[in-house]
Amino acid sequence: MSFHSGTNSPNGPRSAFDDAARAWRASPFPSGSTNDEIDELHAELVNVDNWVAEVLVPYIDRQAAWTPAVDVQAGIQSVRTQASHLLEVLEDPAEKSAVESYDRYAQLLEAAYERFLEITAP
Repeated sequence: MSFHSGTNSPNGPRSAFDDAARAWRASPFPSGSTNDEIDELHAELVNVDNWVAEVLVPYIDRQAAWTPAVDVQAGIQSVRTQASHLLEVLEDPAEKSAVESYDRYAQLLEAAYERFLEITAP
């Protein structure tokens, strides 16, 4: 994986993006669930992860930035909102743990994507 320093200072927006992208890419993708409702959330997380990857990986590898046709931020927020709701209603500790892992992963996606938007804003 290649991360470029760009023209920003070591503590600037590009550095923050690099750190967030590294954290996201280093994190293992959470496992699915046998609970249908949780697994539907997992499937949505898979989609959102793909959206983020389609935007960030070309930028990481080639500094190629483009605007996706989907609302990535809304997708991330949807995952986080659904995770929050499930955490309120689930009682099984293992199921709660799975949902918490989805939310933590979504937070990594959110951080990396927001840093990307900061450094590519016109």
